[in-house]
Amino acid sequence: MDYTYDEETYPNCFTFCVMRSDGAHKNTFEVSSRKNEIHRVLACVDYLRKNNYRMVGFNNKGFDYPVLHKIIQSRDNLPKDGAVLANMIYNWAMEQIASAREGGFAHTIPADEEYVKQIDLFKIHHFDNKAKMTSLKMLEFNMREPNIEDLPFPVGME
Repeated sequence: MDYTYDEETYPNCFTFCVMRSDGAHKNTFEVSSRKNEIHRVLACVDYLRKNNYRMVGFNNKGFDYPVLHKIIQSRDNLPKDGAVLANMIYNWAMEQIASAREGGFAHTIPADEEYVKQIDLFKIHHFDNKAKMTSLKMLEFNMREPNIEDLPFPVGME
């Protein structure tokens, strides 16, 4: 069974959304000053691993999974305060983005070290090839999605 997922990282908020491929089960977890559901994120990932499920995303091997992997590796030392933890995760995300700028390729986790097997649609369809590089928004446009939106605020804003 496959589960699609996505993460959003901001200085004061981290969200983790996951949905079973048949749409039957979906959850959104939040880490912020309002609540700290990191234990639920980790329980979800543990469930996926225990049942040998796969996680599917778009550029998840280049961004989402390395951030999640850092959370998993740090699980015993994560702060209890949601605002502090959200900011910590945001800093890890910015480190991941910076690693992609340095040499063109982000730091990635080798497949044999993945806590849960990852399927990256960005790579499967070769959108990581410089000649075919395509953003998710452009794909949505080409698929004639009815609602394509940008964030209503700048990246990195609280």
